[in-house]
Amino acid sequence: MRTILLSIATLLWAIASTGQATEPSPAHRPAPTGVVFHKDTLFRSDGRGDNWCLTWAADDSQVTSMDDGDWLSAGHRFHNHLYRIVGGPDDFQRQNIPQYPDLSGTEGSWFGYGILVS
Repeated sequence: MRTILLSIATLLWAIASTGQATEPSPAHRPAPTGVVFHKDTLFRSDGRGDNWCLTWAADDSQVTSMDDGDWLSAGHRFHNHLYRIVGGPDDFQRQNIPQYPDLSGTEGSWFGYGILVS
């Protein structure tokens, strides 16, 4: 009997300690009514490209996939290429990922629209 009461008490404690969420569920949150763009914080690169898919890497850098361009303006236009972004919003650096294959030829041309980095 003591074991059953202890089990019930543990179960009640577990239920009570989970509590209720303090924020409303996504279905009950109001929809956004506007967007504010802070153009003074934009970084305008001299390089170019499109289809910028981003992901966060385990080392806290970001990796981005770029199509049809050369973000570092190094003189080679890629059909698809990866770059790493390191640093904070005020002091970030763009880095080439040279191990990424160059598949710019007609026989191996492709786009990278999704990205997952471990």
